[in-house]
Amino acid sequence: MSRITDIENDPTIRKASGAAQEAAGALASKFSGTEEKLRQVAADTAQCLAESQQKARDQARKSMQYIRVTSRKNPLLVAGVAFAVGLLAAALFRRDHD
Repeated sequence: MSRITDIENDPTIRKASGAAQEAAGALASKFSGTEEKLRQVAADTAQCLAESQQKARDQARKSMQYIRVTSRKNPLLVAGVAFAVGLLAAALFRRDHD
């Protein structure tokens, strides 16, 4: 017999090889379940993100519509707010340069 045949037929090697194959099978089985769970979490997260983006778009549209209506009804209010924001910005810039 050759050395390779002797090694292949060694009971200890066969036992270790079988144990290694079983361990590899168990790990593959565990990772398979983990991979499925990760895929599901990713899909759920993508769905949640898409819903959140749609809600944000809807809210932005509502806000813009409110601003348009309010600015047409109260142009002086809009001018006053713009003036106040300008004063605040000027005060902040002045403070940074002092």
